[in-house]
Amino acid sequence: MAALWLMGEQSIGLAVLRFLGIHPGPFPFLDSHAVLSAAECQARGIDVYVVNPCDVLGRVHVYSPLWLTLLPRGTTVAATPWVGAGLDLLFIAALGLLIRPRSAGELAVLAVAAFSPATVYALERANTDLVIFLLVLGAGLLQTRSLRRRYGSYAVLVGAALLKYYPAILLALAARERRRHALLVAAGTAAALAVFAAGYHDELGRALANIPRLSHFSDSFSAQNLPFGIAEIIELPPASAALFGFALFAMLTAFAGARARRTVSLLGSIEIDWAAREQLFAAIGALLIVGCFFAGQNVYYRGIYFLFVLPALVQARFAAEAGPARRLLSYLIAAVLFLMWGEFFRTAIDAGLHAMLPGAAGNRLANLFWLLREFVWWWLIAGLSAVAASYIRRLPLVDDGIPWLRRRWPTDAAALPGADRAGDK
Repeated sequence: MAALWLMGEQSIGLAVLRFLGIHPGPFPFLDSHAVLSAAECQARGIDVYVVNPCDVLGRVHVYSPLWLTLLPRGTTVAATPWVGAGLDLLFIAALGLLIRPRSAGELAVLAVAAFSPATVYALERANTDLVIFLLVLGAGLLQTRSLRRRYGSYAVLVGAALLKYYPAILLALAARERRRHALLVAAGTAAALAVFAAGYHDELGRALANIPRLSHFSDSFSAQNLPFGIAEIIELPPASAALFGFALFAMLTAFAGARARRTVSLLGSIEIDWAAREQLFAAIGALLIVGCFFAGQNVYYRGIYFLFVLPALVQARFAAEAGPARRLLSYLIAAVLFLMWGEFFRTAIDAGLHAMLPGAAGNRLANLFWLLREFVWWWLIAGLSAVAASYIRRLPLVDDGIPWLRRRWPTDAAALPGADRAGDK
């Protein structure tokens, strides 16, 4: 894609992106441009939370104010190609640390995910989620037997949380530590958050207020989409729509919880090395996706976090014997790939329907696809919740500290992640 752009064949590259279901910007790396433009205008004394003339689209700053502090003085939009290309190349190189297929079958499945529209869109925009992806990957690699490195891992996660908020959910990994070490991590996190909130109180409020609201029917994923989207489709009045949406949200959450509990039992029937690095990354990816799903609306390029989960699912699927557990893993993998390619299917269906059917009929079929997509999201969220719970419940602090959980879901102490405490000394 970069070669096409540099050779002046932008029309071919743009056609490929649109075919994949991606809506390209006026030039590559548009989201990196947004952050760099905010830094440039702020240096000129402009309040970028109100207006940002340095941005080609006039977008105000919606990210953490820490980005503007960390960028070197004198940063301008002229650095956009270098920053964007550097982020993309680092991400591509990092995949070699995360995706290590053991067979041609695993390679095929993981390649379909790596070349999905969700991944390509993140690279085309050079979105800041690429930075978070790299930080989280680095934090995961630091989760070793060395206590010092694990402290470094938690520090990286705190930094990622200050930049994009949602990685804070990954501090649940501190349950790997003994109680006193976990308390130190919690205290350090609380202190960092307090200093951050005190230093950026005004900017934080204005940045959060600038976050745009996305359509329930667009390229976003969220727990809000299905319940409130249905209320919008049936054209309920505002008060009734809110009541209907919250009621349906509660029902879907209850379904997901029940399904997650069933999935935990099925995962427990498979011989999985929960201390392996693949399982750690699967838990990381599952926590991120589930946390983002319930926290708010997310553009679908955040699906790059599926790349943390998929290698473990694929390896477990190819290793599992025939039966319910293997079918479950197959369905989870299929759901991940479907959602990572969801925009390709959605745009292809929309284009075909508008060409073949009159407006009303086409809209009904488009809504049916949207319903399918949203139900797949909820089903997958239940599965990912089970993956995260299966890992977290085996961590020493949880297993030792919650007796009722240990009685309900007994675990093999020898299989606990971090059970070897030699590095704690």
